[in-house]
Amino acid sequence: MNELKGSWIEQTNNSFKHTLIFEDAVLFFVKPSKTDTLIYNLNKENEVLSLKLVNSPSGITTEHKILINKRKKELTIWGLFVGINTSETTFKKE
Repeated sequence: MNELKGSWIEQTNNSFKHTLIFEDAVLFFVKPSKTDTLIYNLNKENEVLSLKLVNSPSGITTEHKILINKRKKELTIWGLFVGINTSETTFKKE
């Protein structure tokens, strides 16, 4: 079973909260000005989420350490936002 499948809302005090919508192998990353479509792969053993922007000319895949708390229905991702590589962002399952 894919533990990520579904919608996740960013836990922040900001007025706009980013949303992640995981489907089978596709992630929709909803931002204030646009929605990015990415291909993702979850390595449960190493707790790593690999992301690749669909139709990206560079074809670069980024890897992010994650933590899934099933009891709290929370997903924490490190380095999700460009330029804030050591930051962690927590999302709550909708």
